[in-house]
Amino acid sequence: MRLVTKNTERDAYIDLAIETPPTTSTEARDAWDSFKGKNLLKSALLEDQYGLCCYSEVNADAEGWDYHIEHIENKSQNPSRTFDLHNLGASALSAQDLQKLKPTKQNIFGGHAVDKKAKNVDMTRFVHCHLPDCFKFFAYLSNGDIVPALGLSDHEKVCAQYTIEHLNLNSPLLKLLRIKWHDELEEAYAASVIDKKSLQELLKVYITPVNHKLKKFFTMSQQFFVSNSALL
Repeated sequence: MRLVTKNTERDAYIDLAIETPPTTSTEARDAWDSFKGKNLLKSALLEDQYGLCCYSEVNADAEGWDYHIEHIENKSQNPSRTFDLHNLGASALSAQDLQKLKPTKQNIFGGHAVDKKAKNVDMTRFVHCHLPDCFKFFAYLSNGDIVPALGLSDHEKVCAQYTIEHLNLNSPLLKLLRIKWHDELEEAYAASVIDKKSLQELLKVYITPVNHKLKKFFTMSQQFFVSNSALL
């Protein structure tokens, strides 16, 4: 998971500040439904996220999906944070995408994860993209799995596993995408050894933004190249 920092001077974010914080879940739902700035807000969030889902780091556009605006702490749980910029992110899968995935609901991940994040979430255990050390909690394996990283404390392991489960980050769909991506990274690495390319050349291709966009699974790519850097 990649840390996301916000450019708070964006016009779409300034519009949030004039909204009155709701005090009940009903008020939160109604206020959010009537908020007119969602499209601009989603674009601004994606700009700060370099085009990647705030949870899975998938590039939804590349997969033919869209995004929705995600309340990291669900607005039904904490209505006062409905328009809190630091409680918002752009998460993969729009309402239309959910309809396509409905027959195989085990594939649904992120903020819409069925019976998990879509309901309630324990914020004392939930790792999200606004935590400065969020990147350290997860390890990405060649078989597509995401697991708690090595070196975590017992509490941090609990938080990592809780987050993986509540966001369904090991959905079959995500695992397949990560397997394919890992295969591509391995092929690029093998070619770099033959061509005697440097690590910096690989990093420029796979984890450097182009037109303010990052390639999918940024943290997975970063971990892969760090683990292989001694061999280059």
